[in-house]
Amino acid sequence: MNCQYNETNFGHIYLVEDMAMAIIEDRPPMISGEEARKAVDIILASCKSSDEKRELKVEY
Repeated sequence: MNCQYNETNFGHIYLVEDMAMAIIEDRPPMISGEEARKAVDIILASCKSSDEKRELKVEY
């Protein structure tokens, strides 16, 4: 795979490449969809917490 790196995507590019290779190789990705969703939930809660200026809890 040939992906272009820049200052904002260098950490995520490995995960994207792994996901693509997992599809090609018919194997599970390095990070599951469940784990990725947890990261998204944390980021969204962090933004909401900042907007509302209050602490939020993320539960799984």
